[in-house]
Amino acid sequence: MKPNKKTLIELLAAFAGSSALFGLLINSGNTYLEAFSPFFLVLALFIYLLLRMLPFFKKRRSSPYKTIVPLSFFGGALSYILSPLLIGAGILLFSWGIQGYASLSAFFVSKLPENIEKQRGCIVDNEWRLEENDGLYYVASMRACRQVEGDLFTGIYLSDSPWSGGMLLGQDLINEKKTFEAGFLIKTERSSYCGDPLTEGFFESKCSDDHIRGTVRNNKLEGTWERLYKHGGVAQRVNFRNDLRHGLYETFWGGEDKPNDRGFFNEGKKDGVWENYNCCKEGQSWLIRRTVYENDKRNGLDEAFDTDGDLVSKINYQNDLQSGLFELFHKNGKIKERKQRHNDRTVGLSQRFDEEGFLFSEAHFGEGSQEFILADYFSKEKKYTYSRCIEQTSNKWTNIDNCSELAIDRVEHIAAQQGLETNSQQQEYFAILKSVPDYPKEALRKTIEGHCVVEYEVSADGKTKNLLIDQCTDEIFADESLKTVSRFLYSPRIVDGLNLSVASVKHKLTFVLE
Repeated sequence: MKPNKKTLIELLAAFAGSSALFGLLINSGNTYLEAFSPFFLVLALFIYLLLRMLPFFKKRRSSPYKTIVPLSFFGGALSYILSPLLIGAGILLFSWGIQGYASLSAFFVSKLPENIEKQRGCIVDNEWRLEENDGLYYVASMRACRQVEGDLFTGIYLSDSPWSGGMLLGQDLINEKKTFEAGFLIKTERSSYCGDPLTEGFFESKCSDDHIRGTVRNNKLEGTWERLYKHGGVAQRVNFRNDLRHGLYETFWGGEDKPNDRGFFNEGKKDGVWENYNCCKEGQSWLIRRTVYENDKRNGLDEAFDTDGDLVSKINYQNDLQSGLFELFHKNGKIKERKQRHNDRTVGLSQRFDEEGFLFSEAHFGEGSQEFILADYFSKEKKYTYSRCIEQTSNKWTNIDNCSELAIDRVEHIAAQQGLETNSQQQEYFAILKSVPDYPKEALRKTIEGHCVVEYEVSADGKTKNLLIDQCTDEIFADESLKTVSRFLYSPRIVDGLNLSVASVKHKLTFVLE
């Protein structure tokens, strides 16, 4: 073949490598990855053309096809991986450069008194928030025009960004323009986003970006105000009293037949039931959340729903913190997770269920610092099988001994789950703490699977003793099996009020590579 045909085969193999990753991203289900994946594919081609100029690839162009094709495929895949990384690095470097330039220019330029006129022309909005301290206002972002974080602000501050192209549901109806000089608030002006100053009586302002109407009394918003779409449909309806939102508040997707947000304000603060809707399914919006507010904070039940209207979660709040019963649901309506929360922290018992309603795990959260969590696992017959101890801060498994106190605290609960009885006079022994073994490193390295059966005695105090190996598929598992069973705890056998030991108890530990 001619060299140009060889190059064509090389480029096709590289394109196949990039396309393989493109196929994974385009079907990932992630909106952002799917949107950018075609752009990454185009960029990967240019990256590969640069890669093939490197000595490593250049030397192998004369290699046979069985070498060139897989090498080019790998190069194409590598190019696709590098494309988002290079874009991210470029954005990061650009951001650092802009911030560095802003700080440098602020140090050499904006500090000079003769530039105060330029500062007065500085306009920032809610993207660059200001910070108030003792009546003075400071720049709270990395920069504001040529002013940097911590500077006393000079310029114009808009409470919200003017609209550009699209309508922002829920945006304030009236824009506040505040003028600052060396941190002092000089004046406040109120106007529509179209730029019309607020006037008494019936007020209406209409431009390409906005259309509002309502009543002004003594320079304050009163009664019902509406924001309209370009086609005339209502986008937002707000009730005011003495310049504060008070009464019914509504926003709509395209018109009043498709609600977006609906709730009530009491003197500027959310109060009562609020509903949020998504859009659009078969031309209609659907309820996705219902929340109870009091004094502008979530207080009461919060419910979330999926696109089919099925309940996803029920969460109770107090003063904007999760407190009380917390429940998640499967698609079929059966409970998925149930736990108690207090001030955004789980306390007591947390339970998880499968789609058939069977309990398969419980987590016991201690009071106080909650340093450790004890997770119990059950079979479908509600039989207790084993536990894991989890460190709260790292969310990683830790030594089961760290959860021994939690284990003792839940003995009666474990018994009740299995239909067993606890009695100070007569009681059969049962396990209250079993752990799973760690996989021996040598077995893991050799990819060996197997099991061991350990025979032992349950003593009168519920601990295991006199351990011995009954059988093992491989001696490599013996030490770990004995170590694991030595940590088991039991609620002992009780006869006529006396704790008795139980001999010849056996337990099988299975080692399976995941």
